[in-house]
Amino acid sequence: MASSTFNHLPPEKKKRIMNAIMHELMRVPFSEISINKIIHEANISRGSFYQYFNDKYDCLESVMNHFKLKLNEKLLTSLKENKGDIFDMTESLFDAAAALLNKKETRLLYENLINDTKLNRDYIQQLLIHDKNFRNLLWNEIDMTKLKIQEDELETFLEILFAVAISSVRDIFFYRDDSQAAKDKFLKKLALLKKSYEREGIYA
Repeated sequence: MASSTFNHLPPEKKKRIMNAIMHELMRVPFSEISINKIIHEANISRGSFYQYFNDKYDCLESVMNHFKLKLNEKLLTSLKENKGDIFDMTESLFDAAAALLNKKETRLLYENLINDTKLNRDYIQQLLIHDKNFRNLLWNEIDMTKLKIQEDELETFLEILFAVAISSVRDIFFYRDDSQAAKDKFLKKLALLKKSYEREGIYA
């Protein structure tokens, strides 16, 4: 995890360092990244780098936390826009992920991470798991009247829903030039979840 010193840097300097880290993660697989190149592009000293990060894993966590914060904002905004409908929110999230992965830079970063045999994929997924405070914010926006579950079942339901979303995002990458095939596969999975968990007659 990045140090508090890094978190309290002026925004412009912090952005410059983050960009240098992301550029290096896009350039090569994680196991091959060069701290020297990050230091050079960010225009900081080696001593400063180690004031901000212990190692390259801290760099990776900072980038993933950046994406997680953006994802959290997107989820909450989408849920509010869809009036608490968790299924509509999930479809909006899939579309946002597809648009993001259509960008060359994001695709390169994702490709380097998932293809690095020395990097544990469970570790990467763990970095994107939402914390308890965020889950509470999310839960407060979900319209439970649209679901055939009790509140004490919501956490398990969300785990299932997000597992489907994560696997579908991976499909976007693997289908490459046929993003519609990935979307169709995702919608079939979402339809099955709706059949099991969505309350009937709510739109009558």
